[in-house]
Amino acid sequence: MRDAREFNSFYQKMRKGAGLSLQDNVFLTINGSDDLVELCNKFYDFKICEERGGEVVGRDKYKYKDKDVSITLRREDYSRNKDKDVSITLRRGNDL
Repeated sequence: MRDAREFNSFYQKMRKGAGLSLQDNVFLTINGSDDLVELCNKFYDFKICEERGGEVVGRDKYKYKDKDVSITLRREDYSRNKDKDVSITLRRGNDL
């Protein structure tokens, strides 16, 4: 659970640094760690997707289990995805 809190703090700092408000929807791309994707899957409502269209609003490296993981935030691009939903909506843990 500590790992989940630390990643959420990192994610919120990325959003703030990108000038995003709570109402701004973004997709989160995690490259380099399936374990981190599973952690997000367990605790959060992040929209995780593969690299694709949409304006990149934040990109950074995150250290997770001694690995550098590439994290990218992209604005949702509704024009490219109106026929199919490629995001995965994840649930939020209430105990964080």
